[in-house]
Amino acid sequence: MAESSNTEICGDCLVEHPSYERHISVYDYDGAIRELVLAYKVLKRYPLYRIFGKSISKNVKRKIQNIEFDCITFIPTPYLRRIARGFSPAELIANKCSKELKIPVKNLLKFKKHPKPQKNLNIKERKENIRGAFRCNEELKEKAVLLVDDIFTTGATIEEASKVLKKRGAKVYAATFAMRKK
Repeated sequence: MAESSNTEICGDCLVEHPSYERHISVYDYDGAIRELVLAYKVLKRYPLYRIFGKSISKNVKRKIQNIEFDCITFIPTPYLRRIARGFSPAELIANKCSKELKIPVKNLLKFKKHPKPQKNLNIKERKENIRGAFRCNEELKEKAVLLVDDIFTTGATIEEASKVLKKRGAKVYAATFAMRKK
């Protein structure tokens, strides 16, 4: 299980500046890490959130040291998927990060529309599917927000969520457990 080296600025980010300040990920999404994430989400091994949250927290402490976060938020799970799965993957991880980092969790993102599952979509379809999906009703002027999710695949979901939070005034830093190699 190798740590991800994909935590610095990538070529895509140099061309099209993301709405978040920085993204860090603990591992590359392949091999044993991919199997672990799939066990968590598909096989409903929800206690794995402890490992994911603790790993993300350690990575945040190591790589984003000079930021005083006002809160942690997460990518929400659409209602029907949450009911079918029995839990919200990113929310559980965010709650563990909150305990580890001593930063409060706030459920800042709500759905304006419920997107289809992203897993079988290409990058263009993912961007279109998630476009306009989120809203945030809270004023976040000058707030530093840690946005947590389990996987960074194409970045479409993190980007859309960050865009919404940034429009409300937040400086967004994204952290994930795993990131797909480009």
